[in-house]
Amino acid sequence: MSRILTCAAVAALLAAPAVSIAQEAIPGYQPSAFEQSLASIESRMEEFGARAEAIQADESLPEPEREARVMALWREYAPDLAAFTVSAAEFGAQTGGEVMTNIDVGSLVEAALYEADIEGQVARALAAADIEGQIETALAEANVQAAAMSAEAEDDIEDAQAAD
Repeated sequence: MSRILTCAAVAALLAAPAVSIAQEAIPGYQPSAFEQSLASIESRMEEFGARAEAIQADESLPEPEREARVMALWREYAPDLAAFTVSAAEFGAQTGGEVMTNIDVGSLVEAALYEADIEGQVARALAAADIEGQIETALAEANVQAAAMSAEAEDDIEDAQAAD
């Protein structure tokens, strides 16, 4: 139950201060439908919180009854929070889309790659790895193994000829 109360309070309070500041600081500012819904959901959630706290504080009710009453109360307020959540998601998607239209993604990628210095990092990694030395060592080991196998094969041939 405390999770429901927490989610409701957080949802109602997160964006409200920013909207209030914008309305006071920007002359002629007109809040969006989403921003206008903030005031409504904020007051609804404050009302829910007060009513839920009153139920929880009523010690004449057994705990299961208090929980049942708070859950019933929540069913009354949940649709409002769900509608607000949908409008918040729509507002976020719309705002994100508007922001993305003004961003030059190609330039961002180019700058990130330049900053990362991929070619320099690869060159340093290759230099540190001593690839040529590793290849020489591997070839030398392969030659030693091939010579040993060849000597073994010659011994087997000699043994086979001696047995005949």
